[in-house]
Amino acid sequence: MTRGWTGSHLPDPDLITWYGENGRSFLSLLSPWTRVTLLIGVVVLVTVIPSSLLLAVLYLVILLFTRAAGLPARQILSWSVIPALAVLSLVLLLIWGEPGTPLLAVPLGGMTLRLTDRGLLLAITLLLRALISFTASLLFLATTRSTHLAAVVSRIFPYPADQILLLAYRFLFVTLSMVRSLLKSLWSRGGSLLSSAGRQSRVFADAGALVFLRSYDRAERIGKAMESRGYNGMYRVRTELPPPGMRDALVLLGAGGFGVLLLAATITGAVP
Repeated sequence: MTRGWTGSHLPDPDLITWYGENGRSFLSLLSPWTRVTLLIGVVVLVTVIPSSLLLAVLYLVILLFTRAAGLPARQILSWSVIPALAVLSLVLLLIWGEPGTPLLAVPLGGMTLRLTDRGLLLAITLLLRALISFTASLLFLATTRSTHLAAVVSRIFPYPADQILLLAYRFLFVTLSMVRSLLKSLWSRGGSLLSSAGRQSRVFADAGALVFLRSYDRAERIGKAMESRGYNGMYRVRTELPPPGMRDALVLLGAGGFGVLLLAATITGAVP
């Protein structure tokens, strides 16, 4: 897996789509319904498990699944930097003042900010929740063909939510194509993303606005082209999804047993 045009820390949608179309791992061979069920199960576990230790175990298991799917863990961790920074930027406002054993005191004007063990544990727990959700979603996208993804969306969501999601998915690639052109223009002139934003923030903001305006204009042209070919507001997906088989049943049985163990440890309080 290479860095792609998005850089080392931004997920490359073209590369993820390539893995989804050409993956031959046991996860890629499962029925899309099985992968959807596994993703929903991960979301449920992330929501109900309060223990940071159990969340760390779940995160480690998902990373092992990414390796089994042929996705290098180093690249996955590199892509996880952005959601991790987003969570930490919010958590830094929440961890101060939590009850518990004081670990750090920071004087700030006429008040003192105190970091406790429970505040630090809160930061770790929220960070693990975000990383688990992000990595599991990325694993689902990187092992699912685009036609199967569209078929799953059209069967799960009612009209018009399915049409909005399908067209938004297509519009995402249009916008990223415009961003690709902007980055190439910056690099060809000897600039970079960070230096341009720091030195010429107003010009950089104008360029960002221009990207979205051009993307919107291109999306409107795509919509008119679809209408000229008979599109009437209903994007029909005719792809047949492969039904679950014996392999799917075994994977669901193993994943279900692992989930039950985590829930049992949570309910009984065996793991703090």
